[in-house]
Amino acid sequence: MGDKFKKPTADVRKKLDAHAEWLKNGRKGEKPDLSGMDLSHTDLSAELLQHADLKGAKLVQADLSGAHLWEADLTGADLTAAVIVGSDAAKAVLKDATLIGAVLSDSCFMGARFEGADMKGAKCFGTDLAQAKLMGADLSGAEIFEADLDGADLSDAKLIGAALTGARMWDADLSGADVTGLRLRDQPLTFKGGATFREDHKEELAVSVEYDGLPVVDGTVADAADEAKPLDDQTEPSDPGADGPGGPPLGSSPAPKKARKPRAI
Repeated sequence: MGDKFKKPTADVRKKLDAHAEWLKNGRKGEKPDLSGMDLSHTDLSAELLQHADLKGAKLVQADLSGAHLWEADLTGADLTAAVIVGSDAAKAVLKDATLIGAVLSDSCFMGARFEGADMKGAKCFGTDLAQAKLMGADLSGAEIFEADLDGADLSDAKLIGAALTGARMWDADLSGADVTGLRLRDQPLTFKGGATFREDHKEELAVSVEYDGLPVVDGTVADAADEAKPLDDQTEPSDPGADGPGGPPLGSSPAPKKARKPRAI
């Protein structure tokens, strides 16, 4: 543990151990209340916090690396500049939470709820956000690199000036999202299964979007010979499960075997 983080106080340690014991006993008995606690700058790495009640907790610059946060309730919690690396936070609730400048890299937030969360400047490198609920979340200036956003709901989210590189966004919903100044860097995104966009941003994204690994320009997909092919000509293959239910490995180019006609791009 570096000098940046401090050990839990005796009172905090007691509550953390009580929660671990509650989990060990099959979540029987009264659930320890960790809500509203000030855990800022605290080393909580690898702590057993699944199903924990951390509503409104202060976790500013806390270290939650490797922590078990599955289905933890962090509604309204302040995680400004928190470090959440290599953690399991699947189905965690972070509604209206503050994650400004937080590092969420290499963590699993599959199915997590971030509605209304302030995630400005967050770093999501290799983060699993599949099926995550990010409606109305503010991801302005966030850095999202090779993240998995399959089926994520980003409707009405703010992605102003965010950097998206190599993200997977099969069936993602960006309807109503503000992508003003969205930076795609040198690698286009890959969308499959009908990603939807705010009407006034379609043209802005069209020249930088890929469909099944092929560039989309003015609503058409270019084939391998660089010949324009209307989206309506895309056909369903006979073997839609070649890549398995989760699609190709993170960071790889999706195989054009599961081509489906997307909604308007």
